[in-house]
Amino acid sequence: MAVLNNLNLNDLLNICNKNFYDIIKNKNEFFEYLKTLSYKVCDRYNIVDYPFFIADNSSNKIQIGTYKVNPPTIIINGLLIESFDKFKNIQNLYYPFLLITATLHETRHFLQHNSNRDIDPIVKKYTAYRPCSPIDIYKYISYGTEVAEIDARYFAYQALKGKGIFDRFIYSNESIAEESERSKEISSVARLLDESLKSYISLLPKTKVVLFDMNSTYNYFLYDIGIDRSAFKRKSINELSQQESESLNEKLNSQKDMLAEFLRYYSSIILHAEHGRSKPLKEILKLSNSELCKFTSISEAQKREVSKIINLKALSKYETDKLYERIAPEFSNLVKKGFSNKSLSEIDEFKDIFNELKPN
Repeated sequence: MAVLNNLNLNDLLNICNKNFYDIIKNKNEFFEYLKTLSYKVCDRYNIVDYPFFIADNSSNKIQIGTYKVNPPTIIINGLLIESFDKFKNIQNLYYPFLLITATLHETRHFLQHNSNRDIDPIVKKYTAYRPCSPIDIYKYISYGTEVAEIDARYFAYQALKGKGIFDRFIYSNESIAEESERSKEISSVARLLDESLKSYISLLPKTKVVLFDMNSTYNYFLYDIGIDRSAFKRKSINELSQQESESLNEKLNSQKDMLAEFLRYYSSIILHAEHGRSKPLKEILKLSNSELCKFTSISEAQKREVSKIINLKALSKYETDKLYERIAPEFSNLVKKGFSNKSLSEIDEFKDIFNELKPN
């Protein structure tokens, strides 16, 4: 559809209305629509070289969209594109909404790598640091609260809110619940950086520069939210001497089941604590320390080591929440507000068809 190239970004988004399937009539037109949408976003950011934009029909692809850095490629689930007629027959508008959202999301990942405009410095520095990290980032980072993912979801949200049919899906119970669950995943960029810095001497010069830039930028953020960086560096149970570790493990094993349940319980409470607030976390820590005192067969020193595990979890939770608020402030308010709309049948219809496409 050559006519799509003559439309601006807002005009393209406005096509997604109750007459969508009268305008976009088949799967080929829909794919071209999504690609043009991505390229119009790039135009707005003065990007000259567009990413490759492809549909992948592999049966093992269950994501709606993904982005590959080298070469820059946005990949849309080809099985969903092939299913266009199924959704057209039932006039399901959640289908184009979701693929438009995925297109904007993955295009944002491209922008994170290729633009400096309107991108938070932490997101920009993290995007540069992530591929050359000397350690496995997912030791400390959860997918739902990875800064690049928060930023990409928020970018799509801001592009779509207030436009036509999008709001009823954006503010649906399903969408809010999904974002709420993602926001509760705990990540700690501070711990990730601390671990990376241990390898600083052995890193390549370019990697050192990227790591130093990320670390410096993140220090300012931690200072702004009132976190002492050294709090993440306190000796943990995994860093005890061999003698200390053997002694502690011997004692802990005698109450292994009880302590495991204790740690699971307080980890869960921390995870669901009020978003972005330190007072509830402090109350949880106070209660956990009180309960920990009831374990009679381990020493005070050993109890302190167990307590540090919980303290570090709470500190990382606070760090995660504050970073989430910084990158996606309206999301933060959204998950605090909670649900408002009833469930939508179009979302259930989409899920039924999408589940049929997933590999067994």
